[in-house]
Amino acid sequence: MSTPKIRPGAGPAPETPVRGETLPFEQLLADLSAGFVNLPPARVDGAITDALRRIVALLDVDRSNLVGIDPQTGDAYVTHTWSAAGLPAVVLRPISTAFPWAMGRIRAGAPVVAPRLADLPAEAAADAATWRRVGVRSNLTVPMSVGGQIVGAIDHRFALRRPAL
Repeated sequence: MSTPKIRPGAGPAPETPVRGETLPFEQLLADLSAGFVNLPPARVDGAITDALRRIVALLDVDRSNLVGIDPQTGDAYVTHTWSAAGLPAVVLRPISTAFPWAMGRIRAGAPVVAPRLADLPAEAAADAATWRRVGVRSNLTVPMSVGGQIVGAIDHRFALRRPAL
C-alpha cells in the first residue's frame, strides 16, 4: 500500500484498509512507541527529534514541533522541532505570549485546527499575527495528556513555501 499524504483540500480520504492491514500512520506510531521502550535517557532527545522528522515526512507537512507545558506555571515551550529542507530552524523558546488563544485551547484539552489563518476567530488575532510573521499558512496542534493532565502538545504546520490552499 502506498503512503497517503494528508493535505488540506487533497480530495477524498484514502480507501479503508482491508481488515488486518495497517495504515502507514498507525505503523509509524507503533514503530515510534516501540523505539522508545528501554531507550537510554541520553538518547531520548535525539529519538524525539527523529520521530518528528518521520512524522513530517509521512504527513508531508513543513514542520512539526513538540511543546512542553510547565505544570507549575502553565508556560509553554518548544522543546523539540523538525523542519522540511529549506525552512529556517525554530528557536527552542517560550511561546505562551506569542500564542495566547492557541495555548488557552491546548491547556483546556482542545485541539487548534487552523486550515487557513483567515478563518481563525477574532480572539486569535495575536496568534494569527505571529504565525503570519513566521510564514505559517495553516496549523494543527493536538494536546497531549498524561494521567488526565495536559503536559504539552504536538503541532504540524504548512509554511509559505506551499502553494495557496
